[in-house]
Amino acid sequence: MNLVVFGSITLEHFQRVNGLIIVFNNLLPIFFSLRGNIYQYSFHKYASNVVERCITFGNEPQKKEIINEIAELVNRDEEIIINMVRDKFANYVVQKIIEFSDGDMQQSLIKIIQNFFFVVYFKIQISFQSSILISNNII
Repeated sequence: MNLVVFGSITLEHFQRVNGLIIVFNNLLPIFFSLRGNIYQYSFHKYASNVVERCITFGNEPQKKEIINEIAELVNRDEEIIINMVRDKFANYVVQKIIEFSDGDMQQSLIKIIQNFFFVVYFKIQISFQSSILISNNII
């Protein structure tokens, strides 16, 4: 985790001082430190910034590897992406994943997220209607 926090600070510094070309050229060691832990790091304040930047500035194979790591988890359990959407840091990673994923993956993730929000909306509506009925002594 220390390398990831350092990586976040390093990426911020490179972006401000030397431009995006330096970030791209020095991304590989940071990318390797993230492998296998993208989901966990997405929930951490600084690490999520690093994951976002790896998706944004990484080369195509790096982007695909990060996206595929999350996709494999989502294929096993759709709740993974919902947990990420609900989190104050991981939701930004989800946005980047959707932005940089290909058409099929992008549509699949969007559909899962839309279904989740539909269910939440439906539950809120039922709860609201029930509370009105109860308060009016209809039930």
